[in-house]
Amino acid sequence: MKVIEQVIGKVVVFAGEEPSGWRPENAATPLPTGTRQLIFDVRILEGPEEVILEWQSADGDYSNDSWHATIAEAKTEARERFRIQPSEWRKIS
Repeated sequence: MKVIEQVIGKVVVFAGEEPSGWRPENAATPLPTGTRQLIFDVRILEGPEEVILEWQSADGDYSNDSWHATIAEAKTEARERFRIQPSEWRKIS
């Protein structure tokens, strides 16, 4: 597989999560978790029959990938997951 486009150093803010689950009546409501800012490198790799969107945080704590049939699908996923705009992608020659 070959890297064809990438976004390096994308800052992503993960918002705090609201507490969930059952609490006894009149129990105090826990505060949401804090926000966390992470830096990601996101790449689109093209193979003979598939496209892979892969990402990794700069601290190495988060990494994953997803399979797509087209580059457009991979970019849609990147926009939804990381808010990457079309102008942010850099082609790799």
